[in-house]
Amino acid sequence: MSVRVGNPVQVTLASQSLGQTSGRVFSFNNPGWGMLLSATLTYTASATGGSRVPVVDIKDGSGNLIWRGVIPSGNITTTQAARINIGAGLSTATITTPPTINIASPDGLGIPPAATLTVFDNANIDSADTVAGNIVYST
Repeated sequence: MSVRVGNPVQVTLASQSLGQTSGRVFSFNNPGWGMLLSATLTYTASATGGSRVPVVDIKDGSGNLIWRGVIPSGNITTTQAARINIGAGLSTATITTPPTINIASPDGLGIPPAATLTVFDNANIDSADTVAGNIVYST
């Protein structure tokens, strides 16, 4: 592709429930170092009342935190589906209609081998909330 971007790889995250307070873990399936280019997630809240506070973590293969994207509280409520966009050059912002949250990530965010992306609700409202999406990274 290019010297800066390398070879882009897209990982599709099938819709799954958060399942537990520690959240849903998705693997990048990267055998070597890579660079996060972007991520688009859809977080869907269940019918249980309360304001969700989604958090997105990128961890290395040993579970050590590499980067954390925190969304301001009260942005996703009962039965809402919100798009969460992550990427360099974005301004962290919330758009009400449709529910969209942009989170700025560092330019050139390195992801180590066997990295994972974890999504959880810091307010711990309902483990039946679901998350799905796409991650694009370079190798």
